[in-house]
Amino acid sequence: MDVKRPLSIIKTLSAINIGGTPLASFKKDSFYYEVILSADEFVKDVYPTPASHLQTITTAWSADSTMTITVTPEYGEANVYTVKFKVIKSDDTTLSMITGIENFDPRTREYIYKGEQLPEMKFEKKEEHQTVEMNNGVFTVTAEDGSVGTYTVTLQAPEYTTSAL
Repeated sequence: MDVKRPLSIIKTLSAINIGGTPLASFKKDSFYYEVILSADEFVKDVYPTPASHLQTITTAWSADSTMTITVTPEYGEANVYTVKFKVIKSDDTTLSMITGIENFDPRTREYIYKGEQLPEMKFEKKEEHQTVEMNNGVFTVTAEDGSVGTYTVTLQAPEYTTSAL
């Protein structure tokens, strides 16, 4: 008489580790996760932990930094977990410097320049992925995430007084 054990139907994971650290939000019956990375971080290694030694686990990466983890039991349909990595884009619209402006402070957005004409001004970006347009004393700074900020330098002509004869 042959005795056969029942085939395993366990098709969940017991954990998902990201770069060696357990995914804090993991629940065995939740199948979609987003991992947020800062702009200077790279996608980390993903390690699924099986809930049973009788499962087959396969992983696949897609071009958009998403890993799918397929957990196939001995018997029955598979579950698919998805881990999507998203990079936070900077929203910084400040400049490091505008030359030609005395006492420049990146937090101050409006300046008055007293003179006959605006000085020659140049700027230094605070972040590599910013774009800056300069037009008649207005600096429009677009951050990596599309946020927009402006610096305005307004010309104030000197006051002339006339003396009585």
